[in-house]
Amino acid sequence: MLLLLPLLLLAACGYEPLHGRIGAPAGGTPAQMERVVIDPVKVEIEARERLLTTTTGGERVGQLIRNALQDNLAPRGKPKEPLYRLKIEVTEYRQSSIISVTDDATRISIQMVAVYRLEDWRSEETVYSGRSRAISAYNILPADYGNIAAERDTRARLASELAQNIRQALGVFFRRQTAG
Repeated sequence: MLLLLPLLLLAACGYEPLHGRIGAPAGGTPAQMERVVIDPVKVEIEARERLLTTTTGGERVGQLIRNALQDNLAPRGKPKEPLYRLKIEVTEYRQSSIISVTDDATRISIQMVAVYRLEDWRSEETVYSGRSRAISAYNILPADYGNIAAERDTRARLASELAQNIRQALGVFFRRQTAG
């Protein structure tokens, strides 16, 4: 009985799930999200210090973001009758966050900032826009392969976080559209 009390209180507060509910009318948030075409993501990499060698891989980050969004927005594939186009530009900033006594970097911070806009498919007018930011870091290891793997994993985590943030923002936008 005590386990049911929180559920009853939650139902009484007017809570509605963002991503759909049982018995939701056609044309709700998930249906609109499935009609979004996602353009390839543009990524620019900037190093804030000369110590850092900027690695390649911006294309991969863009692919990870786009694939995560496609899987979450339109799991059935590219929409046959799109209503919207999503354009995303990501800037990646890299910086040493810890410097040793010998002036060697021992930790790298990576920040990714995504600027996105949702355009009407026909008119190409921007109907919604936003920004999302994600930050993470990794330790520099003595082994080169360890550094490559740590950087790759950090960038993949950041790409996933950005995709999730964008998906949530679009969900709120579409929910507001259908509500009023």
